[in-house]
Amino acid sequence: MKNFESNKFLTDIARGYSTKIAGVEICDFSSQFRQNTAGLIFKYHNDQFLILINREFNICSLRALWTTYHEVAHALKDHFATYSKMSFPQKIRAEYEADMWASMESGMLKDDGCVEPDSIYCFPCCLYKHNTSCPKGIHR
Repeated sequence: MKNFESNKFLTDIARGYSTKIAGVEICDFSSQFRQNTAGLIFKYHNDQFLILINREFNICSLRALWTTYHEVAHALKDHFATYSKMSFPQKIRAEYEADMWASMESGMLKDDGCVEPDSIYCFPCCLYKHNTSCPKGIHR
């Protein structure tokens, strides 16, 4: 990973949920992560977390915000305590929990779980990690 750039806006949002988050950095992911990883969170030092957002993958500010929420959810739900020992179904469940929390916090889902009408294009982009559902030019 290279070209790290601290993002105060996303850091302030993340720290609003947990003071254990040291920061949010936008960076270029290495080729092994570039294709399918929007963000990562890891223990930094002194039990602090650092969130990394993949610059190439997050093509709009809402996508970067949603990814930040997703990674914050992992910290809040303490997925790190047992993630390496989780079975595959448990890891899928942890990712699903983070996805749903991020979608609720970003305002894409109603309280009943239905997609908000103004999120009809953004929700699949964020949740399924592609932008093929977006109208041409929406991210330009």
